[in-house]
Amino acid sequence: MKELFFTFILKFDVFTKEEIQAIVANTKIESFKKETVILTEGEVCTKCYFILSGFVRQYQFVDGVKKTTAFFLEEEAAVFYKSYLNKLPSLYYLSRVEDSILITGTREDEEKLHLLYPTLTIWFLH
Repeated sequence: MKELFFTFILKFDVFTKEEIQAIVANTKIESFKKETVILTEGEVCTKCYFILSGFVRQYQFVDGVKKTTAFFLEEEAAVFYKSYLNKLPSLYYLSRVEDSILITGTREDEEKLHLLYPTLTIWFLH
């Protein structure tokens, strides 16, 4: 799984190989089975997810019916920034549509990595 992230970040030609190796070593990568719910409505979003493989569905229940509101695909972040940054309850659910490999991190994890590797902050702003 780590080699998938290494290959992804290498193609941006922003970091040295040493920086990439250190970033990958200090990043959590998890695999999830199809239909795993990673966030429920009303829960505070405490993790940011970046999709290396697979995809994630955002949905909510409207009158008891599950309504899809968005999909997050490979090489996209899946996070509810309002909930994540302001510690507010999420308005949506997030679940895997298929088996997926995701980078997972908390706000604290992000801040530590950005302090160690300032180039990472610049890269995420693009």
